[in-house]
Amino acid sequence: MTVGRGTTLRRFARWANIGAKVVLLGALAALVEMFGYWCVQDGRHGLHEADAVAARGRTVPGTVLATKRDSGPHSAGTRWVRVRYRTPEGTYEYWQGGTEDVGDGVRVHYVPGHPETATIRSQAYNRAGDVGVIAIGVGAMLVPLMLGAAAAKGARDDRRAHRPRASTAP
Repeated sequence: MTVGRGTTLRRFARWANIGAKVVLLGALAALVEMFGYWCVQDGRHGLHEADAVAARGRTVPGTVLATKRDSGPHSAGTRWVRVRYRTPEGTYEYWQGGTEDVGDGVRVHYVPGHPETATIRSQAYNRAGDVGVIAIGVGAMLVPLMLGAAAAKGARDDRRAHRPRASTAP
């Protein structure tokens, strides 16, 4: 039995379609894996900063200078506060998410020599957020692995279902 040209082209097109889907899903899985890895690394960095503030940090009084709210079609309406605090090294200002009002006094926690570590949130609050980011990252990294395992099991079950069976006649 010979295979016609049209049948060969259909088979090739079917395999090319499957190959394109595999490549596309592989690229999507890699992006999700990279996002998960970034989340884990960002959470670890946050935990490291929280540990540094807890170990070597200082607490000074600060003042809320201004507030603003994100607006726009893709904004969640996050409220930001501008905080000013004074240290022996100088005076610093920064924006941070918060619900305080202009003129409110706040406690600013920071590591001396590293004003970028300043926060008005407690270390427990910061750590909880960082652990949450790590959990999201681990979950994102596991999703492609679980979907790949489910797809492999489904393909194996399909092969078993279409396997010719031995005749049971005597």
